[in-house]
Amino acid sequence: MGSIFGSTMSGYAADRYGRRIVCVGVGFFILVGSAISSLSLVQIKVPLLTLFIGRIIVGLGAGMGYSVVYTISAELSAPWCRGRIQTLVQVFTTLGILTGYLINWVPEIHKHPNPNPN
Repeated sequence: MGSIFGSTMSGYAADRYGRRIVCVGVGFFILVGSAISSLSLVQIKVPLLTLFIGRIIVGLGAGMGYSVVYTISAELSAPWCRGRIQTLVQVFTTLGILTGYLINWVPEIHKHPNPNPN
């Protein structure tokens, strides 16, 4: 949900405030959203709601980030290497997603059954 609104707002925000300022804001959204999401692990009254709110804020940052970063990299690169740079941005984004999946997958395959289920 957050990334839909973030990507929709990113064009207006980048034109109004500038792309660099929006990139700093993207980092702020992702930092604050991650902090709120990690609070859901602490013993608080509504951990699921806290997780959802954090994920929506991270989604806002991610949606804005994808739009603005691609625009900045296209504008700053030379015309003769623009396609290569855009391709590298996409490849490294995909490699980051794959790394995240692998980091979550490795503990799953090395789980030991709990000998004391109580």
